[in-house]
Amino acid sequence: MAFRKPYLRISGQDGTDIGQRLGRDLVGVQITDLMEGEIDRAMIRLRRTKPYRAAPPVGTVFQIHVGWDEQGAVMTGTYKFMQVLHSGSPQEGEETVLVCEAADFNDSLKRVDSEHFDEETGHKTYGDVIRTMAERVGLDASIDPEIAKIPLAGGYLLRWKQSSIGFVTDIAEELGAIIKPQAGSLTVRRRGSFQTPTGQQLQTITIPRDPNYFFQVDITPRYGFAEVTTPWFDPAAGRPFDTLKALGRGAARFAMPHIVGSEQLATAMSAAAAQRLDAETASGLFQSAGQPYAVAGSPVEPQGFGPDIDNVDWEAVSVVHDIEPEGAGWVTTIETRNAE
Repeated sequence: MAFRKPYLRISGQDGTDIGQRLGRDLVGVQITDLMEGEIDRAMIRLRRTKPYRAAPPVGTVFQIHVGWDEQGAVMTGTYKFMQVLHSGSPQEGEETVLVCEAADFNDSLKRVDSEHFDEETGHKTYGDVIRTMAERVGLDASIDPEIAKIPLAGGYLLRWKQSSIGFVTDIAEELGAIIKPQAGSLTVRRRGSFQTPTGQQLQTITIPRDPNYFFQVDITPRYGFAEVTTPWFDPAAGRPFDTLKALGRGAARFAMPHIVGSEQLATAMSAAAAQRLDAETASGLFQSAGQPYAVAGSPVEPQGFGPDIDNVDWEAVSVVHDIEPEGAGWVTTIETRNAE
């Protein structure tokens, strides 16, 4: 396998290229992009030599660009320094790691609080609630229109001792959606859809089979359910009803355990559960030469691995870029699951 040297630029708050200043003391960087509700990270790796450098102030901002050349480099994100790690061994020498978190994932998202939402507070739909939560933490809201218009069950929603990100993640899970702070926005898209809320198609990550790179796949057969049911209470009729989502195979019925307050929410929850049950349970780990446009949540297309693997509808759960311009080069590791 021929060695290819990647391009890496780490810029400080003043725009200075830190790599040029550090020279060979910059070992590389590991960038982790996650699908939902978790913090993207960048780990900047430095050789630890005398005179030892002091860590930057907490909150120092870095921008990272990677590519196979300077012209084709893309910005992976803006990150804030949060923590420093020092290590040393006879075999590996000494190293300092600057642990940075995505700047979009600010401290306000972690704040725990309790409150309620209803028409009196200006919230009729789940979209209204998510937009309010985004505005409070200084983010825009980009929400799939079908998700945004679902009315609050019973016209009421309680947040009880939850962080902002935990609260909106629970909402997304119930409605069959994925939520993530990114690029200055709180983004909500339907689970199993590879379109952004604005209708733009996410770029497919293509992974050709290469014996120089690792892969591992686990595939389990589908469940044998024929339908999914979610109970909801109709206040006009004074009794509960069920919503059904047919799957078309098996004989068993899967019943959601809790009664909800509206038919619209019950329909959304049945559809979300049906997506999970109707698909194979498949997970995989693929490595390839560095892919600058690979991001979590994108469709993944393995090629040349055989029909059992190639024919699965894969999506990226996480993407990790390990970049060492003067060392191992650039390897992208993609954790996948079957798209729901």
